[in-house]
Amino acid sequence: MEEKILEQFYLHFDEGDIYGDNNISYAASKALEEFVIMNEDKTIQGFIESLKNIQAYIIENSTSGHKLLKNRTNLTLRAVCNFCYHIFTKEIAKRMDQTMDEIKEALKKKAQDLCSLAEIAKQKIIKYSKKIWRDDMVILTHGYSSIVLKLITSAIENGYNLTVYVTEGRPDNTGEVMVKACQNIKPPGEDSSVSPKLGVDVKIILDSSVASIMSKVDYVFLGAEAIVENGGIINKIGTFTMALCAKAHKKKVYVFTESLKFLNTFPLDQSDISSVVPEMEDFDNLFSDYTPPEYINTLITDLGISTPYGVSDELIQFLI
Repeated sequence: MEEKILEQFYLHFDEGDIYGDNNISYAASKALEEFVIMNEDKTIQGFIESLKNIQAYIIENSTSGHKLLKNRTNLTLRAVCNFCYHIFTKEIAKRMDQTMDEIKEALKKKAQDLCSLAEIAKQKIIKYSKKIWRDDMVILTHGYSSIVLKLITSAIENGYNLTVYVTEGRPDNTGEVMVKACQNIKPPGEDSSVSPKLGVDVKIILDSSVASIMSKVDYVFLGAEAIVENGGIINKIGTFTMALCAKAHKKKVYVFTESLKFLNTFPLDQSDISSVVPEMEDFDNLFSDYTPPEYINTLITDLGISTPYGVSDELIQFLI
């Protein structure tokens, strides 16, 4: 059964998204839905143990550096599995007086709801983000982020002019991919002789030049691989450096991410990330860093717009 579930995960993983995070939430949710359907455990304890095992199996077979993940960590996968585990066990706790068949039917519905959430989460984030757009905004972002790209695309399609600075995003230079994707965005009426020039002026900059460019920036836009318990985020290495510079220059930092990426861990410093992703114990494998909540002004998720602390409280209550 484990191999079939893993096949489902790979099947629904959107390889069309250049760095693999676009559909990882949907792929994980879909694989766990298949697990509920195929599971034959007769007891709640047996089901929960099998759930833990299948999640561990998917994670172990999708380690950082996997061909689908490229040079990204599997933190998002871990976060989604963690979120689904809490949703499933919370649902089971409500139905302790029911038969196992009845519980599994309820869990199938929950798994389907999670798949639906994974599909529409980014559209909800785009909807909530419309309040922050204004013409001629200057944005700084770090490497490639599928949600930031979708936001920029939405803004351009709605007639806004933007200037976007994109860092190289080393070690895998994802910023180059982001720049090319932005350059391919077609503004409305670009073929019309009566339309004003619209679109995005996108420029790639060195990772190390963030401090130099910050004075020209209006906002910093970031995605996240995971949201942690205190409202901080774990994301591509260099994110924390960018957030530090933004705070020093009194620039607002916006983070856009799905609620499915909530991870119940509470890092105190950068070294704590290795407890979540063991591969990062090696200095040569530092793909992500931790940004504390005090360096983030606003978190926009599919749940709405909030402070990092507000999102943290809401997600913790949601999972209790």
